[in-house]
Amino acid sequence: MPYCAFILAGYSVFQIPQKLLEWFLPIYLLVIVADNAATDYRVGYFNVMTVKCGKKRYFLDKLRTSFLVSFGVVLISLFTNLLLVNIVFRGGTEEIMSIDPAWPDFTNLCLQNPILTDILYSVWFSFMAGLCGMLGAALTFFLKNRKLSYIASFGLWMILVAQKKSLALVWQPYTEYPFTTLLVISAIFIILYIGMTAMIALYELVLKSGKDIV
Repeated sequence: MPYCAFILAGYSVFQIPQKLLEWFLPIYLLVIVADNAATDYRVGYFNVMTVKCGKKRYFLDKLRTSFLVSFGVVLISLFTNLLLVNIVFRGGTEEIMSIDPAWPDFTNLCLQNPILTDILYSVWFSFMAGLCGMLGAALTFFLKNRKLSYIASFGLWMILVAQKKSLALVWQPYTEYPFTTLLVISAIFIILYIGMTAMIALYELVLKSGKDIV
């Protein structure tokens, strides 16, 4: 079945493609969206933009762009994978899981609607990637050091992934976990990432306003 081959489903051998995507996602996103913040500060372009358009606008534009680019890149990648597996494995009959009264209602609902499930999970994972990219940009802006921002962003992500109730559960469809468990994990992630981004924004735009220009 095509849904079994979708990358987020994690049914490949040793889940290697899934792990390469999900475990190292913060690194990929920092390379794409956040490196230029540290470069701007190092070469002095930050000062130019701060004087030209204001620190608040510069900072918020960086966050907005980081979220949208991260969301868009991941969503296009997942939709491309979803399209390919549905073309290559069209007509497949082998199933890893099937509807079972023993499964939670949410799991059976996903199995009844695999295409819709994969689309919604793609959007959800892309939203999480957007928050991850946005926090990565904020950390880079705050730390002014590429290496430290990589370590901080990747470390926080892996702490959440390594928990018993792993963050990875909320973006992997067709698991045996009830919806309430996934909702709690998702809420913790959203509160943590938006909260940390907001705290950095408060520090940079209010408490530290004007102190960066040299």
